[in-house]
Amino acid sequence: MSKWRDSTLGGEIELLYGKALPAHVRAPGDFVVYGSNGPVGVHDVGLIDGPGIIVGRKGSVGEVVYSSERFWPIDTTYYVKNRSGLDWRYLYHLLGASGLTKLNSHSAVPGLNRADAYSIPVRVPPPSTQVDIARVLDCLSSAVELETRTLRAAEDLVNATISVSFGVGLNGGAMQETSIGPIPVGWELRTISELCEIWSGGTPRKSVPEFWVGEIPWVSGKDLKRPVIADAIDHISEAAVDAGSRLAPEGAVLLLVRGMGLAKDLPVATVARPMAFNQDVKALVLKGAYSSYPGRLLRSAIYAGRARMLSQIVPSAHGTMTLNLNDVETFEVAWPTDIHEAMAVVAAADAGEHKVAVHRRRVAVLEQLLAALADGLLSEAIDVRDVDLSMLSHVDQGLEEALV
Repeated sequence: MSKWRDSTLGGEIELLYGKALPAHVRAPGDFVVYGSNGPVGVHDVGLIDGPGIIVGRKGSVGEVVYSSERFWPIDTTYYVKNRSGLDWRYLYHLLGASGLTKLNSHSAVPGLNRADAYSIPVRVPPPSTQVDIARVLDCLSSAVELETRTLRAAEDLVNATISVSFGVGLNGGAMQETSIGPIPVGWELRTISELCEIWSGGTPRKSVPEFWVGEIPWVSGKDLKRPVIADAIDHISEAAVDAGSRLAPEGAVLLLVRGMGLAKDLPVATVARPMAFNQDVKALVLKGAYSSYPGRLLRSAIYAGRARMLSQIVPSAHGTMTLNLNDVETFEVAWPTDIHEAMAVVAAADAGEHKVAVHRRRVAVLEQLLAALADGLLSEAIDVRDVDLSMLSHVDQGLEEALV
């Protein structure tokens, strides 16, 4: 049996520049146009024969995408010249596991330096082993893709449940016309300022290191990616809260009012425990008679009307997306007057969120398994002969049917 050999990426491949293809000159066609983070359109002419690999050069540095067909890589990418004739799928996994996303030139615009990429050491197996490794990793990659699709479908179902709950109610009863559209009879329109106190946050001084060592989650826009959050990326001390931030109570709703996150969706979440937050976020705290309602209901009510709220976003002088405080205060939501109906609405959304959480954990486990297996197989730490390849054909067939 042939031996593995030591090499470098530069000894196996060449990274060649893609070619500019502005959107306004693209014509409808069958050839995928690739940017630094995947497909960005189509064209009636392909530039490079497939199979091929695209690597992010500017922007999404080091992202690796595979194309089985002829394609067009634009000028923010490199495409791979397979100098030593490696199996293309093996090479795709090798590049993906080589840490290219960590190679940033640190210039004003992030970029992948080819010399840095070429210097990465690799172990290269014989051709038959390359094929076997690729089969194993492809199988697990397909499982990740399938579970990710299931996760997205579960998330869509939760959003649909919220829209239906606040549009026609859970029981499909009589409707009444309002300024925001039809809502169930027995519900009312309320502005956020009628329902809530609106609190502002802040950022403790970065010049005081001890402020940034603590157990209190400090929320910014990057944390508002799920309906309910239990933690944040950054943490601060109690002294930091007193000096430069504010603590939102458990059940409060945090809404991003300034930042580029508003360009894609409406980042809004309920906090599962007390959390501090920065000046780009507002805390909405239910008050008075409404304080007996769960914060998750308020979050769902706002998210159900996200299209209206997003339409009120204005760009600031330097281009940042902003929601004006007055627009937040006067924003109207549909509100159930019966607390039991309100709890049923929350329970329906919570049931969907439970399924989402299960699929999210499965995706995370599969991604960790794929990364560990790729690291072991591509370094010869795990012998592919120890993997039962006879089972892959059955798994492959099932995954292919599921992904159709």
